[in-house]
Amino acid sequence: MHPLPGPRCIRLVDVELGPEDEAVSISIQAHQLETAPPYDALSYTWGDPSSPLAFPPEMSMEDSYILCDGKPLAVRPNLASALRALRAPASAPGRLGIPRQALIWIDAICINQDDLAERAAQVAMMGDVYGRAETVIVWLGPEDATTDDAMRVLNRLSAVPESALAAVRDSSLPLDIRNPGVYSRQLAMDPVPMHEWLGWIAFVERNYFRRAWIIQEVVKARQLVFLCGAHVFSWHVFSAAYSFLHDTRWLQILTPSYLLTYLAPSEIPGRYRRFLDPDRHTVEDSAMVVRYARQYFAEAGRSIALVECLRLFRSSLCSDPRDKVFSVLSIIDENSPELEACPDIRRVDYEVPVPELYLDVAWSSIQSSHDLAILKHKEQEDETRVKGLPSWVPDWSAPHTHTPLDSDDTAAAWDASAGLHFLLPPVQRNRHLPARGVRIGSVAALSAGSSFAIEFWASLAPLAAGMAPSYPSRFEDKDAPHDESSRLELLSRTLWRDQINSLNLSPTQAHSLTLGYILWQLHLGYVEATLVDDQILLEPRPRDEWDWQRRVRENSDDWPPMPLFRPLIALLSTEPLLSPVKLDLALAFAEELAETNQAEVVIDSSQTAKASDHGGEHGGEHHAMAVVSGEELARYINVGLADRRVARNDDLGMSLVPECARPGDEIWVLAGAKTPYILRSSEVSDRYSVVGEAFVHHVMAGQAAASGEAVRDLVLQ
Repeated sequence: MHPLPGPRCIRLVDVELGPEDEAVSISIQAHQLETAPPYDALSYTWGDPSSPLAFPPEMSMEDSYILCDGKPLAVRPNLASALRALRAPASAPGRLGIPRQALIWIDAICINQDDLAERAAQVAMMGDVYGRAETVIVWLGPEDATTDDAMRVLNRLSAVPESALAAVRDSSLPLDIRNPGVYSRQLAMDPVPMHEWLGWIAFVERNYFRRAWIIQEVVKARQLVFLCGAHVFSWHVFSAAYSFLHDTRWLQILTPSYLLTYLAPSEIPGRYRRFLDPDRHTVEDSAMVVRYARQYFAEAGRSIALVECLRLFRSSLCSDPRDKVFSVLSIIDENSPELEACPDIRRVDYEVPVPELYLDVAWSSIQSSHDLAILKHKEQEDETRVKGLPSWVPDWSAPHTHTPLDSDDTAAAWDASAGLHFLLPPVQRNRHLPARGVRIGSVAALSAGSSFAIEFWASLAPLAAGMAPSYPSRFEDKDAPHDESSRLELLSRTLWRDQINSLNLSPTQAHSLTLGYILWQLHLGYVEATLVDDQILLEPRPRDEWDWQRRVRENSDDWPPMPLFRPLIALLSTEPLLSPVKLDLALAFAEELAETNQAEVVIDSSQTAKASDHGGEHGGEHHAMAVVSGEELARYINVGLADRRVARNDDLGMSLVPECARPGDEIWVLAGAKTPYILRSSEVSDRYSVVGEAFVHHVMAGQAAASGEAVRDLVLQ
């Protein structure tokens, strides 16, 4: 490949039209970017384009050969299939719904990938390259057995009138996806069979949507058109489908595990048998992230800082970890304080070591924000992929499977370090980060792991039982009217991260609803349970139509699953007289959730209720009956529980901690951090590794500094 004639030059490809059974032939021309003739740009994935949830068409992973200026050129299989789709006569003007340009920019062909200097220079220009293209053509890959179902769903959703969606947005009651006869009339649309939703999930899980580079390509595009095999659709259609899912509140429930709950095995076509693999029941819907990126940046014209951009698109994938940073440089605010603090980040350099680049990003965040907000983006220790990173520096190439605790709007008021003066470290690019803070305790015991397992829910009552019946915190405001919390109330506040108030419930409703939710989770996984040395041993058993609420209420000895519920009931029996947690109300909520997946609660519609501190009466004048769905409860609770555990602290309080926390890890409030952090001490005095952030009731609003506890210096390494 001949060198480019100038620093702002690009290569463009002319794909010769021809029949499908002939070899693809192309020619390459060089042009100055600013004066280049009209061209399109191709957006695609270099690797396997198929969905992990679908049975893909047969595609060899060996390189294919095309003719480039009459000479053989090796290209990857997915690019070869894209070129065949583009060079067919059907690709002539009209097939895409828009005129296709004679020239097209394709990164794998137009950049000399073996020349690191050229590669870095061209990568730095890619935002301009895609921004100047007439159309960005998105090649999603060949069709598979699920594509037709997905396209039917796409067309139905995008065709729903805006007036119908507006009525849904204004309604407080969510539409039931399981009742197509009702929602199809309300929305004036053709109903979607439940199995076709599986096709939609397979479609949005295509590997294309996971690429880090497509964020830039989609955001910068003037115009987008999608090709999936023989199917062609516009960005407007794609975006409208997601508007539908957002307005109907179905985005959160469109998961394999949810749909398979309502589909009998005989109703699941063979093309979806990969959905039956329990390891594939969690999906990311990366396509939604792509849609959000274009809507947020291109259509709304917003700008964003570097670290926030890295957080938003952290689940995206790339083969070179440096590209997690380089791929977003063209869409972040060019005046971002982070770039001002560390100008070297602007320079695309594939020879810079990855740990050095990520360290620069972390230091730039600290220097520009004057706080330790960067710490909340640190992944679990077993997720780190880049070797040689300090414990406090996020590995942006690693998944961050839990959401930062302060990411919700209702948590915006948290400031655990209020009153602690943050000292900006003077040294950049140092692997050791000086810090100061208050040690508030240590982890004494932990719940079982994943919140998606019944062992987690079964472990909560024994964990809480290790606390004093009434918990007085040394950090709580002694001038407050109530300075003690019952164990179940404290457990409820910990699970909700004190955000249950966003539902505007009374204390009795809120904490009884939490107990009902735990009972519901135990009910969902009926088991044969036995107690051996105070440990609950669980063996799966088939569901049965027992009168389980009555059995729990009566503490039935002759009911096999009762040992699973007994620790929770025993804990409730020791609650203080004025405890806001009520078993009858909890069982009523649990029964409604078990039968209808919804719980009806009285909510003060004026949002001005003055609920009594311990009673069940709501004090406002305006009340309304609202429906809280099981999915809504799961969303509120499980967002905080993802890859976290509940811990009992050495002062007998409770906290929400990273799943990788261990007994003996210390709990600190660090100056410059909105939330407390779990730190692990080293053999060197006052040297610590960062484990992750924590929620600790009674210390989220600056109580640590106000307590008079000693402020200590330490070093994060």
